[in-house]
Amino acid sequence: MQKSIVSNPAVKQLSETLASIHKSCVFDVAKKIQNIKFDFIQPLESILKNESVKSFFRGVKYLSSIEKSGWPLYHLTFQRVDDVMSLEKEDFFPFLLSFYENQYKSSLAKSWENAPIINEMRKPILKEALSLFENHFYYGTCSVLMCQLYGIAEDIDCYSRAKSLVISEEDIKEIDELYGITDSKKFPKEKRRLFQKIMHVQECIALWDRSLQYINDFVLKNPQKPIEELTVPHRNKICHGEQLNFGTQEHALKAIFIIDSLISFSNEIYLSTQDV
Repeated sequence: MQKSIVSNPAVKQLSETLASIHKSCVFDVAKKIQNIKFDFIQPLESILKNESVKSFFRGVKYLSSIEKSGWPLYHLTFQRVDDVMSLEKEDFFPFLLSFYENQYKSSLAKSWENAPIINEMRKPILKEALSLFENHFYYGTCSVLMCQLYGIAEDIDCYSRAKSLVISEEDIKEIDELYGITDSKKFPKEKRRLFQKIMHVQECIALWDRSLQYINDFVLKNPQKPIEELTVPHRNKICHGEQLNFGTQEHALKAIFIIDSLISFSNEIYLSTQDV
């Protein structure tokens, strides 16, 4: 009987999906499970036909597609999600460049200008970085934006302290573990405090976690491959004059998405405090 259950295709599908879920998705899983109503006597196949379950599986597939792309896209909303999920890795750059030109850039500068948490003196710097991109100065775009990354993190921290947003020592330890902070003394305080802010958002926790994980893994951690092979602007390597290959449209577009994800994250924290 046990062998029959384990070999059931529906059980395998459920098991494989759950196994692929990042630990940060547990919050979302719990919410979804609460909304699923079914008779436990029903065959497992009927459970998988449940619209809530199908929607959840679809979300997992979408996150997997984004993760494989190598692009910081977790904060974005696409009108045709199926088109995104069908892309091969090498197809993402031309697709996203078209997306940026035709849908994204028209409102981007305004959204950065209106971001409530971002320091007003920082906004002209961010605006100029977008102007550099439009004029094909990609080294300038990356240099400016990477130098503002920790500044934006500091803006978020200042707002959090002003609103008395605190987390427990137990939560801090969990966040350190989640983001691989084994020795807090060796980590920049801005970086560590930025990751702790995940506890202050109320919606789409898994998506915001993935955004921060991307910044941690590709932009802040020491790269696992030679610097000249990096296709993502690395904050420390650029600011210290070590990465020299970032003068491409792809690097610059990724830099814009990276900063936009961080600004969008700050907006989410702001919204979470408005009913407090």
